[in-house]
Amino acid sequence: MRILLTTTSYQDTPGKHHALLEQSGHEVIRGRGPLPESEMIQLVTADGGIDAILHGDDEITAKVMDAALPRLKSLANTASA
Repeated sequence: MRILLTTTSYQDTPGKHHALLEQSGHEVIRGRGPLPESEMIQLVTADGGIDAILHGDDEITAKVMDAALPRLKSLANTASA
């Protein structure tokens, strides 16, 4: 799974969450938010796309979501799978 991480509060706050994410075995792609729509589109489409986003105040618009599909999945859709 490829996870896009843009939230600065997550990245800048020390704690166990860093080790947990790194040990998860997922590929983590980092950006420093808040990012505008154009940069989000570039990040969600680069290298085959992403499966999940941990974000803060980035511009998550319909264009960003459309660009990320179909690889990006709703947790609601995967919870029952």
